[in-house]
Amino acid sequence: MSVRLGLVGHNIAYSKSTDIFASIFRSTGQTGTFELFDFAPEELQAWLKNIAPNLNGFAATIPHKQILMRHIDHVDERAAKIGAVNSVAVSGRELHGFNTDYTGIVATLNPTRERFAHKTALVLGTGGSARAVMHALVREFAVPRFLVASRSVSSAERFRTEHERKLGGVEIEIGLTDSPHWSMAEIGLIVNCTPLAGFNHPDELPPLDFGASSHAVYFDLNYNRPNQAIAVAREAGLHALDGSRMLVEQAAASYKLWTGTEVDGQDILEDVFPET
Repeated sequence: MSVRLGLVGHNIAYSKSTDIFASIFRSTGQTGTFELFDFAPEELQAWLKNIAPNLNGFAATIPHKQILMRHIDHVDERAAKIGAVNSVAVSGRELHGFNTDYTGIVATLNPTRERFAHKTALVLGTGGSARAVMHALVREFAVPRFLVASRSVSSAERFRTEHERKLGGVEIEIGLTDSPHWSMAEIGLIVNCTPLAGFNHPDELPPLDFGASSHAVYFDLNYNRPNQAIAVAREAGLHALDGSRMLVEQAAASYKLWTGTEVDGQDILEDVFPET
């Protein structure tokens, strides 16, 4: 049976998801299509009604991950706790939401866990991906303290209040992305969940003093190559990771949810990102 899959987002022409699913189709022998659906948030509800039922499953990226929570029929326990959906399985006209970003985050950071476990983490951004990052770091890596930076104080405050309630016992300090006030020396892990240094903002680096945190791990969820922030971090001595493995592993997890077929994320990673 041929499957029809896709990705919903806005300003996503750069996406590598089509390449990833072409590789998955080759590796499994599955016939199917993977399409990009690029539209603004106000068009999401109509798309879910008219287009989504014709698919077997779809992924979601900026800016739809949190909005989707209000419009789908069933949300699994992990996605509900995170507060964001990035993967939707379609069954008839029913939509079932999941968060496979969590899986991709854990797979990416696991090899470096000893470098930052039990240390302070700096998270840049308060969107859907940042939510998955927070939950993964607490549940899987026992990170006890966070510095969370947002473009607005109100967004950061809402994020802190929600996550202090959901992740009881975790210390969260907030700040503004464009005016950092924290000491970089105390940070074991930096996670960039913003578009800065990514495809749409390649020349805008996160305002960080990498030189003051040379012992830390830097994880940039953007997967464009070259990535200036990754280059600067590595030059300063940090162990730097981009978002390519996260992208592939969350796609593999989604594919299993949509089709029941398991794929080897490492094989797909080497195929789509051969320089990894």
